[in-house]
Amino acid sequence: MDDTREIRDILAEIQGRCNAGFAVALHVHYTTPRFLFQTYEPAWAKVYSERGLVLRDPTVRWGLENEGMIDWSALEHDDPAGVLKLAREHGIHYGFTHAIADGGSRSVGSFARKDTDFSEEDREVLSSMFLQLHRGTHVADGEEDAIAEMLRKLSVELTHTWK
Repeated sequence: MDDTREIRDILAEIQGRCNAGFAVALHVHYTTPRFLFQTYEPAWAKVYSERGLVLRDPTVRWGLENEGMIDWSALEHDDPAGVLKLAREHGIHYGFTHAIADGGSRSVGSFARKDTDFSEEDREVLSSMFLQLHRGTHVADGEEDAIAEMLRKLSVELTHTWK
């Protein structure tokens, strides 16, 4: 992707389909993403951060260990910390995670809704856009590239200001 306009457009489209927000961790190395975009409600983001839930989140664990898609309801049995139950208490009732390992890099995306589950078509469209983000933001380690800096700034901007 040549500039952040296409990335912004894809992220806006994803947000339009995810009324409870989303988290996209692109090019994860160990457990740290090179770029992170999150649009969950501030109250949920605060609880998630303050309680260190990323370390106990079954959607994150699954995404780091697998490829493909999984509905969050399929992870209920493997959630001793009750992260998914707590998310529901914050209005996040439906979601799925998609993990990609492609081009020597791994990305994990989680997509959420408040009111209705995702249709198969929704999942396919979101997964396609997620794959576009994964492939379009791949920047080689150590590469001094202006796009990498623009993506970092966009990540901070969208994570902290997107409503």
